[in-house]
Amino acid sequence: MSPDVIFRTITDTAAVQNLLLFLVPGFVAFKLDQQLRPQVVRSAMDAIIEIIAYSIVNDVLWSPWYSFATPGGFPRTFDAWAFTLFVVLVSPAVLTVAYGWLVNLLAANGVIPSPVAKPWDHFFSRVARNREFGIILTLRDGSRAAGVYRPPAFASSFPAEEQLLLAETWSISEEGGFERRIRDSVGLLIDKDDILLLEFYRWPDAMPREPHQGEGAKSE
Repeated sequence: MSPDVIFRTITDTAAVQNLLLFLVPGFVAFKLDQQLRPQVVRSAMDAIIEIIAYSIVNDVLWSPWYSFATPGGFPRTFDAWAFTLFVVLVSPAVLTVAYGWLVNLLAANGVIPSPVAKPWDHFFSRVARNREFGIILTLRDGSRAAGVYRPPAFASSFPAEEQLLLAETWSISEEGGFERRIRDSVGLLIDKDDILLLEFYRWPDAMPREPHQGEGAKSE
């Protein structure tokens, strides 16, 4: 096949349309699934296979009402464009969210293993979502630190290495609880490899009603 024939095939409107109609739904579903569920980094071949699988499911679902292999070129009316965008973009997104919800439901009822790989991700991505927690950390050298997990706090998720950013830093009382917030502190960043133990407390329930005023670090 000559280069001219290959170029005409690639640039043919119908061929481009058919390729986009087939691949874009799978790509949308694949990327959204990666955002919704912490996952390992896939190889290029595994990603392509998964994109194709998502596209086939979407194709089969809409094939009675929509032709994914038509020589008619791109849509020419608003209604045709709207329906095409719904089938190609909205449908795979809805299917991905529905699939994730079903997987979480089955996992919560013990039917299948949890899709969340680590307890770290389970707590910070699910239990701590839209909530505040006081956290006391015991480090591997025996020292302890404390802070509050609330915006702009952040915890990395799998497959990234676990790191934790706390929004506030607190000193620890002799009894082992929260004593006072450290003035001028803008947070605490720590790597999981330095953590031996994490203790979580409801916040602001764990906050002392009358924070101690001591020397050294000042309270607000």
